[in-house]
Amino acid sequence: MMRAVDCSNYTIPLTPAILAQWRSKGVGLVIIQAFPPSYFQYAEQRDQVRLCVQEGMPFDCYIYDYLGDLTWLAGALQGIRDIPDGPRMVWLDEEDTETEAGWSPAQRQLAIEHSVLTVGDYGHTVGIYTAAWWWPRTGGTARFNDLKLWAAQYDGIPDAAVFDGFGGWETCSIKQYAGTQPDGTDLNVLSVAEEAELTQPNDPPEPCDYDWQDRKP
Repeated sequence: MMRAVDCSNYTIPLTPAILAQWRSKGVGLVIIQAFPPSYFQYAEQRDQVRLCVQEGMPFDCYIYDYLGDLTWLAGALQGIRDIPDGPRMVWLDEEDTETEAGWSPAQRQLAIEHSVLTVGDYGHTVGIYTAAWWWPRTGGTARFNDLKLWAAQYDGIPDAAVFDGFGGWETCSIKQYAGTQPDGTDLNVLSVAEEAELTQPNDPPEPCDYDWQDRKP
């Protein structure tokens, strides 16, 4: 099964050699955390994206969804707006326990729905990253189970078919099966269906004049 790694500013600086090493271990997707351009972490995000584009490595982006801070989501989306060809998908990381403290499950559901619609308005395909420990904060709702799920299930088993369903999801598209590694990444595995979708032939992208390397944080 195809592997994936997710990166943040805590990940060691990427190089062509590191991407080649990941590929040798079956990694076919990198998932990069997105930050607003005004944050210092944006420079690391920019470099990670640039290298993946340079080396032809497919990539997604994920946004930590501070449900009580709408400016953060808008800023992070602005940070990926000008990426050449764009990420394949944008994942909303739903595990906030800070800005939504004291909210009701219904309030969390509405906030997540707003985030989903906002990402869609920016023209991205959206999925949900979350875990069984957090989702009961939404009341265990199944209203989002039509979206792809990237599930955090740290069982050490690199098989997305081994999944304990919740929130109406009976399967997951990506499974994060191990937490932070020495290089600052987490380990993931794609489902058979997700791997097939990722590897199916696509039309060549339109030419892009944007120079990502010249983008200033």
